[in-house]
Amino acid sequence: MNKELDLELQDIFPDDTEIETLKNVPAPIQSKEVVVEEAEIIDITPTVAPSDAELERMAEEDFKYARKQVKDAIDATKHVLDEAEGFAAGSMDPEVLNSFSSLVKSVTDGSTKLLDLHSKLKAFKKKDKSDAPVDKSVTNNTLIVTTADMLKMVKKELNK
Repeated sequence: MNKELDLELQDIFPDDTEIETLKNVPAPIQSKEVVVEEAEIIDITPTVAPSDAELERMAEEDFKYARKQVKDAIDATKHVLDEAEGFAAGSMDPEVLNSFSSLVKSVTDGSTKLLDLHSKLKAFKKKDKSDAPVDKSVTNNTLIVTTADMLKMVKKELNK
């Protein structure tokens, strides 16, 4: 039984020759000093949401910008349309007529977008006015008393 234990221990622990080979293993590589550069400090303070007046001003600016872009696109397309009208009428080529009709459609779509911008701005302004501050606070009054105290309070109220 002792022999079996010795055999198992030999499997687990290295013998003297294995220990000698481990002594000959080179030392680990020495680590080099690492220099950390200074990092940029980033300000992470929370931003304040814009006020209602600021939001309205921004919406007005965006509306003016979008309106100008749509109008410029319509004007440019109308200019090309005026130039192409004579050519399309004289050509009677199906591809030319198809291109001309696409130009007419893009002018119409641009005009529709311009009207949509106006209705969206009107709805935005109306929404701002209807969003009056509403008090949404809830007050929960909790009274913790015994039934005897409750009866006393009721009798007191009835006697008044």
